Amino acid sequence: MTTATFTVTNPTDPVAAAHHQARIAEYAAWRACLPADHEPGPDPVDWTTHAATLTRSTGHSPGFIAANLDALHTLDQLPRLRALVEDLHHLEMRHLRAIDTALTATPAALVGDEEFQALIDRELVELLSPTRPHQLRPSIRAITRLIADATRPYLDEDITDEEVAEAADQPPAERGTYTTHPRTGGDIGFDITLDQATGLLVDEAVKAHATTTGMTRAAAFADLVLGQVHVSVAMNLYRATDVPDAPTFSLIAGALTRAAAASLSGKITLTRDMGTAAKLTVDSYRTPEGVRVYLDGRDLVCRWPGCNRPAVTTQKDHRINHEDGGETTADNLVSLCQHHHNRKTDRQVFYQFDEATGDVYWLLADGTWCVDRAEGPLAPRQRTWVQTLAQRRLRRAERARLRERGRVVEEKVHHLLEDLDLHNARTTGEEADTSPPF
Repeated sequence: MTTATFTVTNPTDPVAAAHHQARIAEYAAWRACLPADHEPGPDPVDWTTHAATLTRSTGHSPGFIAANLDALHTLDQLPRLRALVEDLHHLEMRHLRAIDTALTATPAALVGDEEFQALIDRELVELLSPTRPHQLRPSIRAITRLIADATRPYLDEDITDEEVAEAADQPPAERGTYTTHPRTGGDIGFDITLDQATGLLVDEAVKAHATTTGMTRAAAFADLVLGQVHVSVAMNLYRATDVPDAPTFSLIAGALTRAAAASLSGKITLTRDMGTAAKLTVDSYRTPEGVRVYLDGRDLVCRWPGCNRPAVTTQKDHRINHEDGGETTADNLVSLCQHHHNRKTDRQVFYQFDEATGDVYWLLADGTWCVDRAEGPLAPRQRTWVQTLAQRRLRRAERARLRERGRVVEEKVHHLLEDLDLHNARTTGEEADTSPPF
């Protein structure tokens, strides 16, 4: 039986082997930079002095050094992931820094939450463990998206329906930030942060106007702000209807907060059954809109190895050419950007598609092959995640009920003991000491 592996750890590929050794050396080099007492102790090393020493030895800035050491500290809090990383050495420090950054952004309420920490550890190990021979390593985007998707349900758990409705109706200006900063050459940069629902609508409006006019997105944004332009926005959201309290997914933001989902649900004008779209077959070459929406939700990005162009901007390629009898149906269609679609059309590469898993098996020009996994909300793995999330919520709710029941029982026992103490005092003639303190 062939062993499941990532292509980046293939020992028969000289380039992969060289980079594998480089990752091992990089990891060991940064481990050597950790102070001897990086765990809490009575006499901690002074960071400023330690950073100066490392800057001398590595040539890196204190900020870059701190980012790498923070990444290792976070990895140490995820024991299963650390064991996997040190076994496969398939991740670079930039991957570990991305994990640290994503987890650092989680709310303070989740810091130190052992259940959440264990969940992230399990989810990352599952994502970053190969399941196929010659599997492509997940992208940083996939890693950070997983952390975000796993975090949001925890943030929504204790929010009431009334709070969700209030947040959804709250004006965006009260929840966002806006700053400007001059840039070299006279340009001005803008940083704007909006709530999730408003941000998604703005992004879709900018893209739609840019597509219609041929403008850059920056020019389209300025045109929308300064001009009297009316733009129709079409946004696809994905949600399982057969799983209780299933999260709503956006192709850009991943799992939405309950407030964002509630805000956007009021704007829905069309609902499509993705189960029907997945099985629909038509005679024409042109992909029906419903099937296209399903493919965007399954693939998320161009399926060419390493390409991250959004699936909504790609062509839908017939694996078996239409003129050769290939059907226009989801199982015979894969999202490919224009550039990589041309490569496939020119027969420079070939691929096979696994209908059950969504995996794409690529046969490259040099005779090697690799496997790309689907990452979208309709991908089989994400479907399993949604079902697991529902089960986990039920378990958490049951544990909360048990804790509450235990608290009530403890209070009852406490009151009974108080009553018993009072009864014993009365029957023995004991009274409280009310004499003055002299």
